[in-house]
Amino acid sequence: MISGTALSSALEVADLGLRVFPAVPGKKIPAMEGWQEAATTDPLTIQQWFTEKPYSNYGIRTGLANNIIVIDLDGEEARKWWKSTGIEDSSAIVYSPRKDGGVTTTSVSTTSRLVIPDPSSTQA
Repeated sequence: MISGTALSSALEVADLGLRVFPAVPGKKIPAMEGWQEAATTDPLTIQQWFTEKPYSNYGIRTGLANNIIVIDLDGEEARKWWKSTGIEDSSAIVYSPRKDGGVTTTSVSTTSRLVIPDPSSTQA
């Protein structure tokens, strides 16, 4: 279980093999230019980031770099659409409720490709 400071959590996540980067506290904004390329699992680099800016948060690099797909489901209609897709592959899917009533769906894909149907399409 991940707990403690942002640094200790970032190190735990990196130890799981997921690339992390520093983020602005309380926001979903990278705290550095070139964060996509800088994201790393290297504990020395991560410790250096948090030494330079100890108030930092951290982010997890999504996309093909970590095989993580994040989809924000804003509103009941979006959640109903997601459920209608039937996507329940062998991925680990995490549903995170947000303060605004939306849900962030995070999928750690076990495949290199996850096809998500176009919500405007009438075909399933």
